[in-house]
Amino acid sequence: MESKVISLYQSGKSAYEIAKHLDTYPVKIYRILNKNNISIRQIEPANKLKIPLSLQKSIIELYDKGYSKQQITKKLSVSEWAIRLSVPKFRSLSDASKLVHSKRGIILTESQKQCILGTLLGDASLTKHKQQYWVYQVTHSIKQKEYAVHIQNKLNGRFTEYECKNAYSTRKCKVRFQNKMALEKLVTITLMKGIKTINKKWMEEINLEGLAYWFMDDGSSSYVKNRKWAFVRFSTLSFDLKEIELLAAKLKLYGIDSTKVKSKYGKGTIMSLPKNSSVKFLQLTKQYAAKGMEYKWKLPKG
Repeated sequence: MESKVISLYQSGKSAYEIAKHLDTYPVKIYRILNKNNISIRQIEPANKLKIPLSLQKSIIELYDKGYSKQQITKKLSVSEWAIRLSVPKFRSLSDASKLVHSKRGIILTESQKQCILGTLLGDASLTKHKQQYWVYQVTHSIKQKEYAVHIQNKLNGRFTEYECKNAYSTRKCKVRFQNKMALEKLVTITLMKGIKTINKKWMEEINLEGLAYWFMDDGSSSYVKNRKWAFVRFSTLSFDLKEIELLAAKLKLYGIDSTKVKSKYGKGTIMSLPKNSSVKFLQLTKQYAAKGMEYKWKLPKG
């Protein structure tokens, strides 16, 4: 047993690890080492323990990728002592916590991302729950239940129906989705000081699918002249002129013109698309129409 203890200790394993391996106590290991005049090492550089540079590099690479000491021990068959000596600086508790959250986080598909970016231009919101994590939420009337279920399925969110306690006593449905790491990335794109604000970065990230979701949330179309033409409008009452101009510039990239029209119902501006641009927008986005929202795509007949 003594020769095995000495061999293991000289290979870089700690007294604690040897004791655990041999099912004994660290005190007994130290007693054997002292008896055989083996100097008890202090914390030394890894190269003094003759840990190969290639192994040190492998240990550091795995640690930087987020592997724990226990995982590295198992993967590379090295002692925790060798890991402690090879890694120049260990993660703080807060960094370790962030790493755990990032591993638990999901990577949104492009379609999921566009769903969120588009609906945030409309009725959806991002709020921080108890100052801990972000929650995506969108609410619709029960008449748009199919659309809400579509969003739920798209994001793997949670769907609920409830009675709205107001003068109209309207039944509504709500979709909630939360994933700290996935949503935090979108928060930096869509919120400024906690408020939804249209900006250049948001417009760079959104594509036709996202614009289709915006249309389903806050857009409308109507036939004119015996269905020979259709006009598209967007409710942009909550946006300022600078934000509306950014939206107009995004549509222009797809060859879609727009005009600003004062709302008939008070302060604010809505976006209106000329007839040719309306048709073009409807044709380009029709492939993204969600179940229950197909009625919005009023394409001219003939």
